[in-house]
Amino acid sequence: MPNATWIRITLATAAIAVLVSTWWKTGETDIDAARQVLSVSGVVILLILAFDSFAWRWPLIRLLSRVPVLHGTWKAALRTSYPGRADELIECYLVVRQTYSTIRVDLLTDRARSRFVSGALVREPGAIVLNYIFRYEADALNTEGNPPSKGAADLTVGQRPALHMSGDYWMERGTKGTIQTVGHAHALYDTYDSAQTGEYEDPSA
Repeated sequence: MPNATWIRITLATAAIAVLVSTWWKTGETDIDAARQVLSVSGVVILLILAFDSFAWRWPLIRLLSRVPVLHGTWKAALRTSYPGRADELIECYLVVRQTYSTIRVDLLTDRARSRFVSGALVREPGAIVLNYIFRYEADALNTEGNPPSKGAADLTVGQRPALHMSGDYWMERGTKGTIQTVGHAHALYDTYDSAQTGEYEDPSA
């Protein structure tokens, strides 16, 4: 997503280009023309920012962009090979913050959370896959035998019969597991407790 520095550099470059061009042609600098370029450039940049932030999710534009809208909180079922919870079906939440150009995924469970490090949506032949790297940290009461660790997830984005995600994750310490989404809410939650209060649409309903 374009940041403040990028915007300032773009506007300054456009204005300087006009000033240099008019000076080259006429031997004089045209301040009014530079101001007009700044105004037009500013409008264009605002439109780009609006598209990147939210407009790309509008239904008609989304048909053209062909990027699945994952933004929001996903309720999911997690299975793990970690000995302490290998027999459980763990309720968890994937919190997805998404623009047209970026995506971030954090996972919340009752005993730990994982924080996004890097990743992207990748369009492969016949599939769209969310690949990302994360850092896992247990909460203070569950750190014994469960140290911080890095991991990676590979989630396929399914779009029929409704939008959902399903896939695997691996940890550098050797454990692994599966993640399957079961519901979606538009709200973004920052804690496991708050995520539990959300109202989730069942994609299979």
